Amino acid sequence: MAHCTNEDMLDDPEPLSSIFPYIDSHTHIIYEKKHKYADFIGDRYLKGSLIGEGSYSKVKDTLDAQSLTRKAAKIVSRKKIRKIPNGEINVRREVMILKKLSHTNVIKLFHSFQDLIKDKLYLILEYCLGDLQTLLDNSIMKCFCLWQAKYYFVQLIDGLEYIHSRGIVHKDIKPGNMLISADDILKLTDFGVAEELSPFQNNDECKFAQGAPAFQSPEEVTGLHDSWSGFKADIWSAGVSLYNFTTGQYPFEGDCLYQIISSIQNDIVVVPNILPCSLIDLLANMLQKIPDNRLSIYSIKSHSWVLEIISPPPEDQILRFGCYNKAANSHRGLTVTPYLESLHNYTDGNDKRQDLFCLQGYNRNFEIENDFDQNSHRSCFPYVNTLINTHSVVGGSEQQISNFGESADHLESLNLDLDHLRLANSVEVIDNTAKGHGVKDSVLYQRNSKTKHISQSCKQQ
Repeated sequence: MAHCTNEDMLDDPEPLSSIFPYIDSHTHIIYEKKHKYADFIGDRYLKGSLIGEGSYSKVKDTLDAQSLTRKAAKIVSRKKIRKIPNGEINVRREVMILKKLSHTNVIKLFHSFQDLIKDKLYLILEYCLGDLQTLLDNSIMKCFCLWQAKYYFVQLIDGLEYIHSRGIVHKDIKPGNMLISADDILKLTDFGVAEELSPFQNNDECKFAQGAPAFQSPEEVTGLHDSWSGFKADIWSAGVSLYNFTTGQYPFEGDCLYQIISSIQNDIVVVPNILPCSLIDLLANMLQKIPDNRLSIYSIKSHSWVLEIISPPPEDQILRFGCYNKAANSHRGLTVTPYLESLHNYTDGNDKRQDLFCLQGYNRNFEIENDFDQNSHRSCFPYVNTLINTHSVVGGSEQQISNFGESADHLESLNLDLDHLRLANSVEVIDNTAKGHGVKDSVLYQRNSKTKHISQSCKQQ
């Protein structure tokens, strides 16, 4: 039997055209622009594109149609969280806690809804650029310079001091749960495993350990204690975070969970000598294995390293998100713009399609019921009924039934036809929240373009 060798294959190669037939890109390939249809949450928040995703939730860019400020919509799938132990309880707990908190260094919750049709929960939160863990992972050294580490650490301690004063133990302090806003302010987030102390409780003892094992305190991982100080456990986690900020490593590591827990219980904290002596002292005292020997919030704020003034380094040594690149926009582009154009039936000169404003595809009327039982799940997530438009046949012709109404009227009353948002040849959306922090004219989105005609009325379509 004859065998085909590599030489034979090279001598008589099969023509490439027999495998990949020729085509004319002008006639055989059709490039069609995908149109995006507007969709509202609670008849107020216009959804944009996906900006983040977790195991059971997604985060989408959102524009508040009333204030014209940028928000983030955390969309939780109830189908997925039912498969997680205490999943729905944790989401409910997070909402109840966030409703009670209001601080610069704590993520702000504006609204929460639940959609019975889609079986989803919606949390409308402050818009942030990303978390510190992402910033560290994308850097070369995997750590901050001392100036930036202190900048974020001081804000972390301020946020911890506030939530502790309100009787809240976070229990999951780590860089991944520290978001950075558009004006570079740290925001504590993810209160799903947090514990609210009873107002009649005369101590800060907690009984259930949750959170990332690498950031848990010795008293949490041993399992030998019925209860422990929740505030001291948060301070331990903050110390591990500071260690990670300044070294790019963790004080207690291992190849598996058992080794990590064993290291937390038994190993002595070793801080690199390249760090300042005052910082080494702070880390050593925050990572004391005996909770009573650990520094308090007050002691941390009065520590010499925290009070020491450090000159900021050159800008290229400070870790920033990509949107801080001066060659690009000063902030991440607003992703709801295509949905705004769709909402107002906008088409450019090259687009022949005129039916972008498709009521049947996305027009939903949300009815929010405010008369709910305070002791039920609805106290966290008032019901949102999603009514999809239907068609009826009258006299042999099809007649469309539209429930749009409020969204179009509301946006028109706000002049949300993009003409109001456009200055000269650009489109700008101003973040009023950033102005509240002292940031002047924080432009979240700017796009240079030719002057475009936007329809004046959605209803006319």
